[in-house]
Amino acid sequence: MSALLDDNLLFAGIARTGIARAELVDLVELTRDLADVRIEADRITLTADDSASVLADPTGLERIFGNLVDNGLRYGAHVHVSIISEGDRVLWRFDDDGPGVPAGQLPQLGHAYARLDPSRDRRTGGAGLGLAIVTALTGAMGGTVGFGRSGQGGLAVLVRLRAGRLSKPHGV
Repeated sequence: MSALLDDNLLFAGIARTGIARAELVDLVELTRDLADVRIEADRITLTADDSASVLADPTGLERIFGNLVDNGLRYGAHVHVSIISEGDRVLWRFDDDGPGVPAGQLPQLGHAYARLDPSRDRRTGGAGLGLAIVTALTGAMGGTVGFGRSGQGGLAVLVRLRAGRLSKPHGV
């Protein structure tokens, strides 16, 4: 019940106030660190450029990672995360090998309380706020989220974030 209340308060807070701060974050380094400390680290793989900086809230990125990995491992045995820099965007993709989502139900994903599994059991899906929180946090950071079919057969979630750049001092 406590986790459900926390999710509802977080979701409402994002909608009301946005994110607390944005700073330059090396998404590759953050993703490696977050994957390495998880008990299921052996079930998470990463493919990434050497470095990919984004202008974002690090706490929000941690929550996005946690929600997407938890979701992927709830339905599948493995999650593959990839990070690709593309001009002014960085693509952060999460692919799982679970059963996937029927194409007709993909548009429901990312909406608050939209659930494909009707139970409220946290082990089988919770309250339907995980992907809505991912979508809200990403939007608050100026990004977008897309859902599709993974090459591994499960769900693919593509988070597009603004690339961050360190400004060069004048005269350098």
